[in-house]
Amino acid sequence: LDIPTWNDLTIKVAARAMLIPSPTLMHVYSYDKIPTEKKFTAQLTLSPKQYEKLCQYIYSYFRKYNKSVIHIPDKSYTDNDEFYEAEGVYHALNTCNNWVNVGLAKAGIRSSLWSPTHHGVFYQSARLT
Repeated sequence: LDIPTWNDLTIKVAARAMLIPSPTLMHVYSYDKIPTEKKFTAQLTLSPKQYEKLCQYIYSYFRKYNKSVIHIPDKSYTDNDEFYEAEGVYHALNTCNNWVNVGLAKAGIRSSLWSPTHHGVFYQSARLT
């Protein structure tokens, strides 16, 4: 939230975020249709039980007030993204990519032992098809 767009990210802000454990947020994108660009997407086939476990994992990280997730108004990068308050901390050893990786593992989906970057997540998802 300290930067208006990804293009405004400075080395100082990135280094601070990576080196000093800090509170985190949920950054959620919504789409009217499935994205077709393959660079940052992967198709996974989940059983109903895997889907339920993955949803529970994701939901558990939203901070809630009276059982409702806490939306952060007027903070977004585009028309199809939103920020929410979240549980946990972010740092170099606990990145958003590793958070996804852990969620996949908890849902019983092939995952890496640790994935600080997107490479481990996408490597394992490619091995599922």
